[in-house]
Amino acid sequence: IIANRGPRRQDGLQTTLTFILLEPELFPQDTWDMATGWGRVRIRDMSDDDIALLRNAGLLESETDGRLQIGGISLYPGHCNAYDRVIEIHGGGSALGDPACYAPFQALCCTLGCTRVHNRNIADLIGYMQQFGSDHTFVMSAMGSPGPCQC
Repeated sequence: IIANRGPRRQDGLQTTLTFILLEPELFPQDTWDMATGWGRVRIRDMSDDDIALLRNAGLLESETDGRLQIGGISLYPGHCNAYDRVIEIHGGGSALGDPACYAPFQALCCTLGCTRVHNRNIADLIGYMQQFGSDHTFVMSAMGSPGPCQC
């Protein structure tokens, strides 16, 4: 998934993070919104309880200097909400206008802290989450530098 902006730590710096995916919403086409496009997934920082669940399930490989190693990837848990509000991964892009913001692979406009992805990518992510059901916890890692804002 290519994103134009990722979760940010509370000091405003972009970093590689691990966080929890919540509440996937794929919108019916007649309710698409220019700001969020085809859908959204809310995210939250990992709690101590989340980390304990990973540890107890044998999925947490190591903990070193505040970093968690999960699936061979070592990242910091959370601190993704710089604005102390709901943060999401979503599509869309109001600056593109209608209909460009609804294209499957629209330009990635800047956000105010959320992670914007292509509409097709958010639909695929939501489909994956729905395939496994609400009884699963989804942990996502954001790595690397974000792509540039295109609008």
